[in-house]
Amino acid sequence: MPTRQWLDENSARAYSRLYPRIEARFKHRVEAADWEGYSQRVKRHFPRLFERLMSLYGKDHDFYYHLEGILASATEMWIERPPELKALDAMREANPRWYQSNRMVGAMC
Repeated sequence: MPTRQWLDENSARAYSRLYPRIEARFKHRVEAADWEGYSQRVKRHFPRLFERLMSLYGKDHDFYYHLEGILASATEMWIERPPELKALDAMREANPRWYQSNRMVGAMC
């Protein structure tokens, strides 16, 4: 298992190499403010994505190719996401414990 330092360094390196490719491919398709919000979320969550995928597929020679493919797919799906669901995403981002509300718990029961 890689050390925390190795994961942090390689995650940062992978992000710095892959994100510009994603940005060049997709940024022109959305409003600048929307892209900025998406970009911040990708940057914040990329290390966790990297670590989890590395634990599963890190020994595969084409790991970074697939990592880029996952980022591209996620970005494409985000772009195609309806505005009302993007608004819901923003509300949930503002309240990270939304799933613990009494409305959600009641619905699950």
